[in-house]
Amino acid sequence: MNTILRKLTTALVVIALSVCAFAGCASVDETGADNVYKCSKQNIIGLKEVVLYEDKAVVVFDKFAGTGAQQGVDYFGLDDNSIGLSDDLRVSVRTDGEWCPIKDAELKDTFTDYIVTIPFEDVDDIETISVLRRYITINDGDFELSYLEWGGECSVDYTQKYDAASSEWSEMKIKTTLYPMTDSAD
Repeated sequence: MNTILRKLTTALVVIALSVCAFAGCASVDETGADNVYKCSKQNIIGLKEVVLYEDKAVVVFDKFAGTGAQQGVDYFGLDDNSIGLSDDLRVSVRTDGEWCPIKDAELKDTFTDYIVTIPFEDVDDIETISVLRRYITINDGDFELSYLEWGGECSVDYTQKYDAASSEWSEMKIKTTLYPMTDSAD
């Protein structure tokens, strides 16, 4: 009986490893990184990690962050057929107060994550990364996340902050701004 249990356990481990290998379970190679910032995925956009290199940034979003990620990757439109994974990937970085659009960003869809690789040249210090209008402001491992949603006669601004020292996210703040339509027939 003990031999059967051992063989069954070994078979299950081999199957699990094979599924991860073929399904795309991947981690970011942090070799040569200038900065690696990790955080709890329980935030408004499902952010897990930001890795900064000399010539690129890699941002990891959890695909299944749950209901806490109200404006997360499940709202990106990437998991339906309306947007191809690289067709409409709008990415930019802000450095020295200037926004720089990125044209060659790549998005890798793994079993558990979306991994966005953002190549750049001549960038000294990245202040903010924007992926499909989800903004990640970096401040030495502390993050501020924001997303501005437009609709009808209003806009809704979602923000949340991460304190690296305490490893905690603040409560999500929601600010609604009304733009009422006026009747010009006075």
